[in-house]
Amino acid sequence: MQPLSGSEKQKPVAFCLILLIMLSLTQNPLMVSYAQSDYESVAILLNNVKSARYRYSDEEGTVGEIGFRVLGEETVSREAAWKVEWEYEEEGETETMLLWISKSTGKCLQAEIGGETYTGQYAEMFGNLMLFVWVAWVGNWEKAWNFTTVYGYERLGFGRLIYIGPETRTFGPSQLLIYKYKWEGYTNAPEGYRAIVEWWFSPVSFGTLIVKIYWELLDRTEWVKIELLSVELVSPQPRPNIVINANLDKTRLKPNEEVTITITASNTGNAMGTHNLTITLGGQVKKSWLIVLNPGESKSISHKLSFTEDGSYDVRIGDQTVTITVSTEEGAVAAPEIPWLIIIGAVVAVFVAVLVVILLRRKPKSEIPPPPPPS
Repeated sequence: MQPLSGSEKQKPVAFCLILLIMLSLTQNPLMVSYAQSDYESVAILLNNVKSARYRYSDEEGTVGEIGFRVLGEETVSREAAWKVEWEYEEEGETETMLLWISKSTGKCLQAEIGGETYTGQYAEMFGNLMLFVWVAWVGNWEKAWNFTTVYGYERLGFGRLIYIGPETRTFGPSQLLIYKYKWEGYTNAPEGYRAIVEWWFSPVSFGTLIVKIYWELLDRTEWVKIELLSVELVSPQPRPNIVINANLDKTRLKPNEEVTITITASNTGNAMGTHNLTITLGGQVKKSWLIVLNPGESKSISHKLSFTEDGSYDVRIGDQTVTITVSTEEGAVAAPEIPWLIIIGAVVAVFVAVLVVILLRRKPKSEIPPPPPPS
């Protein structure tokens, strides 16, 4: 796991110029190649997002925007393609390209720049340059800073992961449910992790969409900010629905006796969801868990509580409130067991009493006189 550091901030315009200069000098069909997964990511992006625009800035005063808009679908070289307007703006200069991206492979089939049309290797080169810009400013940050990856950083002892909470916010024509996290790296952690990072993401049908990234070194000498300005999704954002059920093994107990709380969290929605589950007593949080659930996933956790003094206690578990009664009186808990010898003795005594009554009520038979003596 490698976090993205400030030294990896690319300057796309300079990179593009260098490539174009090399191309003009060598007259060779210079190619910028990418892994197949990068092309597939572009295809997934354009298949689910009609338009998106981001702004980025850093401590050097660089401010720019990058965005795209799917204009429609056309056929190029007998392949179905998206016609995409790709725009890049920095330091007051705007570069616009029309790109025809293959719907099956994600590669650029045709490009139009400044009235000139390019196909084949040149089209793929220009398309890859735009892909480079997108990967540099959006994709790399999304891969480096996601919940699963950063949770691994915390487990390694490199810093602290903080869940800020959810929020619903509007970005252009779309209203998104977003989750906010913060990372605070420790000063004794490896260099790449010694930073403060705040990142927001939104669960969407094709994974997660980065909404905001703010990365800053602990000494504040370097920082980078990327923020979503506008996005239009092909389909409405799916939403999670996390349901919490809590069960207690008892609600009446004695002082210092433990009660076990079993909690099941289930996501019945159709998107990944995050829930900050807490057990609260008297306004104080006794235990909390950060639960992340995929659609259809469930998790069970348990926790034990005990109380030292008599009284009634309202325990809040998520949105549920349960009253627990604590008392030293025997009647407040389960009834005491009756010794079996006493039960058996009682049964025998009752049986004997019934038998005596039956015998007393029984009438004696009349005496029969002896037969007369023989004559």
